[in-house]
Amino acid sequence: MQRQRRLSEIDALKSAAILTVVFIHSLRASWDPGFTYAERLLSETARFAVPAFLAVSGFLYYSSQPLGGAVLGRRLRRILVPYLFVSLAAYAFVRAYPQWAATDSFWTGLLLGTTFGPYYYVFLLTEFVLATYLLSRMPRTWTLPVFAISCVAALVPFLWFREGVRVTLWTLRLPLLFSCWFMLGWTAAAYESRTWELTEKRRGAIFAIWFAVVATWLLLDWTAALPPRLSRASSLFLIAANIVGLFTVFRGGARHAAVEGLSDRTYAIYLLHLFFVYAVLTWFGQDRHTAVVASTAAAWAAGVFGSLAVIACVRKLAPNASRDLIGY
Repeated sequence: MQRQRRLSEIDALKSAAILTVVFIHSLRASWDPGFTYAERLLSETARFAVPAFLAVSGFLYYSSQPLGGAVLGRRLRRILVPYLFVSLAAYAFVRAYPQWAATDSFWTGLLLGTTFGPYYYVFLLTEFVLATYLLSRMPRTWTLPVFAISCVAALVPFLWFREGVRVTLWTLRLPLLFSCWFMLGWTAAAYESRTWELTEKRRGAIFAIWFAVVATWLLLDWTAALPPRLSRASSLFLIAANIVGLFTVFRGGARHAAVEGLSDRTYAIYLLHLFFVYAVLTWFGQDRHTAVVASTAAAWAAGVFGSLAVIACVRKLAPNASRDLIGY
């Protein structure tokens, strides 16, 4: 069956993830010559955000009954129609500010989610929605083995990737690199009663493991004790610990209208925030490198509150079309 009730922990995790996503995109890129170790730590700690979205999607999309074409079509429409409209605006934006263009071709950008680089998430989400057709027909006893296989599939590229090899367009679009996060949510939903029991009765143990993983990762990263391949792979454990830890923190919390409202708007904010983040960073220009904190804070605030303002305006002006236009 599919879930009908609303869960405060899911709303809180989605809200935390979208605020973190905007923050990630407000930071300087890791290849920036002035990128500091402190920025690297912030970036690595925040990397849980997109995997958290995929885990939440796996959790919410879970069904013990085979999903039909009508359900898949409705879900794809909610993802792709607003993505189309916002991509048109994004293409106009990168014509005016070509430094933010990830591709020169509108059709390549639209089909592969590269009009804005972070739109790769839309491509991934589309792949996983299509995958639910098969996953929903899979016996529940297969869930844990498939999850285990997906975890191995995510580790292998990190262990085999050679230094100096250029990252390609498909690096962030291969489902095997991200399927472990979607399957994490799918598995948690498949064994929902066990998930609730663990996060309720073993909270102390989960928090202890979370702290141990974060502390160990920080120590190994600071000392550069691991070779590059293992260091890259270790970030997956940090991401997993952050997702499970935050989910446990929010588990059973009170419902808040503000959190639920932000949760409902996460997809629209994801699509819209880059216009504001990129506009602010463009305005700072080279001063961004001497005013890192100010530029990052300004870009983050603009990304969050600018997106919310656009959502409010569209909802006011076109309430019946806002979901198609901007995703909410």
